[in-house]
Amino acid sequence: MAWPQYVPSLDGVHIGLRQSKKKLMPPAAIHSEIDSVNFGTDEMRTIFSDANYVRCMLDVEAALARAGAKAGIVPKRIARRITEAARPEKIDLARIVASTRTVGYPVLGLVNELRAAAGEDASSYIHLGATTQHILDTAERAQRC
Repeated sequence: MAWPQYVPSLDGVHIGLRQSKKKLMPPAAIHSEIDSVNFGTDEMRTIFSDANYVRCMLDVEAALARAGAKAGIVPKRIARRITEAARPEKIDLARIVASTRTVGYPVLGLVNELRAAAGEDASSYIHLGATTQHILDTAERAQRC
């Protein structure tokens, strides 16, 4: 028997075991609409929101493209296009949530959305040289700054 897999939330509601289709109790009070007022501030909830987390991951992907351009690995025009595409308003958060529910982490959905926004000729340069964990770890650190 396989152990159930934890699915992180991008919407603050659907947290739990992969095989469960039910809405389960959030893992922390900060994610609860009822209890969150007692455990933090509105500013803190904004900093640790799904929207800000996605923005931070996009910032990391854009910085990676610019660093690649500086190193001569990514064409400068492509790095500019990736940077322009790496904006939350150009990304469909619902698709990232759906992908996360399927694969168990948000980076694949984010990269696919960024590739669609940046265009086909830029897609092979997105996420170049990075691992999923690089993006997640760096975005989590940026979220706190």
